[in-house]
Amino acid sequence: MKICVLTKTLLKGGAEKQSLLLAETLSKSCEVIYVVWNGNSKNQYEEETIKNLYPVFSLTGNCFMRSLKFFKILKEYKINLIFSYLLTTNLAASILGKAAKVDFVIGGIRNSYHPFLKEYLLKIIHNYLSDYSIVNCISSIDKLKSKGFDEKKLLVIPNGIRMREFMLPQKNKSKDEIVILSVGRFVKQKDYLTAIKSINYLYYHLLCNTGIRIKYYIVGYGELRNEIENEIDKRELTDVIKIIDDSELNEIYLNADIYLCTSLYEGVSNSILEAMNHLLPIVASKAGDNVNLVRNAENGFLCDISDWRGFANSLYILVRYPKYRIELGKKSFKILEENYSLKKFEERYLNFLDTISNSISQKDISYNYNLTKINL
Repeated sequence: MKICVLTKTLLKGGAEKQSLLLAETLSKSCEVIYVVWNGNSKNQYEEETIKNLYPVFSLTGNCFMRSLKFFKILKEYKINLIFSYLLTTNLAASILGKAAKVDFVIGGIRNSYHPFLKEYLLKIIHNYLSDYSIVNCISSIDKLKSKGFDEKKLLVIPNGIRMREFMLPQKNKSKDEIVILSVGRFVKQKDYLTAIKSINYLYYHLLCNTGIRIKYYIVGYGELRNEIENEIDKRELTDVIKIIDDSELNEIYLNADIYLCTSLYEGVSNSILEAMNHLLPIVASKAGDNVNLVRNAENGFLCDISDWRGFANSLYILVRYPKYRIELGKKSFKILEENYSLKKFEERYLNFLDTISNSISQKDISYNYNLTKINL
């Protein structure tokens, strides 16, 4: 089978990371090409390294020129199936894929919440243009169905992650300073103001007489950076909360003790998956598939959205009781391995491809196909 994985950019985002993982995984058993729709955007992944695995094309020029180039690539490589991510590429894949007589176009829906117009356009593409849409979060299925998305064409395949192949250093129960970590773009969705408010309450009230010291590291970038910095200054937390870049992200995860996610909405959070991969207990909002990643009091705590006091109280338990914190972190890794490993990720996609492969071979006979919903 000849497959095209189409992504909008190679910026450091969840969809981009998963698209690269999918291309690498499928290249073991299929012919894969990887296409970046907006090749003019800054490349924050090492494109040269992925070129060694499969052909990579970065489309440049105006929309018409990119469309023409993409159409020619689909025809030249005789692509059978396109996997696309996010609205822009879902639309491009559906229209140009059908024009190039690609057998199946599989769109991607990557979040549990979308603004009205974006949701409407995704629904039109899903219902009338694409053959299926892969949803990465279980929590969004019922909502999508209630909004009029064709249920028969919705498939759930969660994000995957490459599991660590070496043992992490044993977490120190008697650390002088407990490190709390959040990773994500500085956008309203991540609700960093609630995170800062919870750290303020934890530091100035819950821990004030314990002698326990904490640091809260926020790793990310985005348009709300100034607002976040101003909030830190206003609450006099500049010695406690630090905004740092992601140049040494692996090292940051290794040094962390607790992961905090205060998002207003989520799909499957790649940052939480990475935290679980580093044996961290999770304190997270009940947003999207956080409710599936975090099992209350097993590998962390779930809190109501924007409940800064609930976040602070949960963090306090993990800061105050190091043995319990470490045990919950070990459970995080076990849950990750059982449900979100690269092996599981590959198995789910290959099952899907096996199911539709017979239909692809019969397409020359008839374009009237109606596959049953696949339970993944």
